[in-house]
Amino acid sequence: MNPLKQYRYLVFALILIFSIACSAANSLFNNSGAPSQPSVPTAAPVTTSSSNGSSASSPLAGKWIAASDLGKFLLTIDPAGENVTAVAIELNNWKCGGTLLTTQMTVQDTWPVSDNQISVDFYLDSDQVMPLTIEGSYDQQQKAFSGIWSVDAYGTTCSGTWKAT
Repeated sequence: MNPLKQYRYLVFALILIFSIACSAANSLFNNSGAPSQPSVPTAAPVTTSSSNGSSASSPLAGKWIAASDLGKFLLTIDPAGENVTAVAIELNNWKCGGTLLTTQMTVQDTWPVSDNQISVDFYLDSDQVMPLTIEGSYDQQQKAFSGIWSVDAYGTTCSGTWKAT
């Protein structure tokens, strides 16, 4: 056999083996059993519905976009109006004491709605040292939620008001 042909076959075989090995290693590392990072929206949703829609049984049900000096957040309430099921939040250069924070996150959990009142709490950081509390109530005449928020940012407490429609 021609030495040039042998060289081509050898190069082809090496490329094929390398490709198979890389594919196997990629599959092994991507399926290592470690949990994958959750998908975080790049921005708070722009469209919202505060009406219950055709399948909802409560005027509280739906997605509620809140405006505040904290930043934007979106509360999702189940169709029965019994639980807040998710909160998406977007903070841009938010300052509290010596803390400056820019983050976007979605937290899915279950926080009960009782007598048109909500109280949601979660951490704004992975170290779990910056708790955020959002409390509010639903006004049936205005068809809106409003309330207060507070954050303990490494020993400095900041708070304010919010309104969601």
